[in-house]
Amino acid sequence: MNFSVVVPVFNSENTIELMVKKILCFFSEHEMSCEIILVDDCSHDQSWQIIEKVSKMHKEIKGIRLNSNSGQQMAIYQGLHYCEGDYAITIDDDGQHDIEDLIQFMPLISQNYDLIFGIYKSYNDPSYRKRGSGYIGRFFKWRFKNLKGMRVSSFRVVEKSLYQCILNKKKKFVYISAELLPYAQKVGNVAVTRHMRLEGKSGYTLGKLLKLGLNLYFFYGVPHIFNEMNQGKAYDETVVNGWCGELSNQRHPQNEGNGL
Repeated sequence: MNFSVVVPVFNSENTIELMVKKILCFFSEHEMSCEIILVDDCSHDQSWQIIEKVSKMHKEIKGIRLNSNSGQQMAIYQGLHYCEGDYAITIDDDGQHDIEDLIQFMPLISQNYDLIFGIYKSYNDPSYRKRGSGYIGRFFKWRFKNLKGMRVSSFRVVEKSLYQCILNKKKKFVYISAELLPYAQKVGNVAVTRHMRLEGKSGYTLGKLLKLGLNLYFFYGVPHIFNEMNQGKAYDETVVNGWCGELSNQRHPQNEGNGL
């Protein structure tokens, strides 16, 4: 069993190396193989230079650089196109997700769950974040009956045949959990630990949460009505203008930007 760890990166120059070290140490300690796909969402700092650096140091690391800031969901979506693992893991770049918690997912993986979400016991977010998360949670319970009362999060483990179902779709707006759930056969939750952010603060403002909620209802609430309106270039190799590490021959950008 091998894993692809997809990490959307934005202005994380001071935390990338520590995060990569923790991931590599975990998989080495547990004698499992992995690849790490770092997707730079057009950072303003030296994140891409750090990604290039660590990709030269570790063969497990691949880097993708987007040519414009597309947001966390789209960055993950782009990264999934470069995965080769039996399972894809999606985690944030701020250090709040702990790769050690992958151990909690293993019993459900062994039971052939194809989509597993890591859920915090307590979020300790500002009140507007709690309300926003609550609205989004209610949307998913209403729209996706196969959740059966469970919750979604950005800390996911996705089986290969499932994440491949959502690739190469042309959409303006993508929300990873909403893309995966229609195809998921067995969905599970596991309890995970929430750590303090390594630095900085969340980019999800009240305005962004409201916009996210509206887009979810608009594009995923009644899909047979809004599918045609959501046609775009959600995945298009032209959005990638840089790469590093050993990418799959199946999805190696031949003509974009400057690669290593």
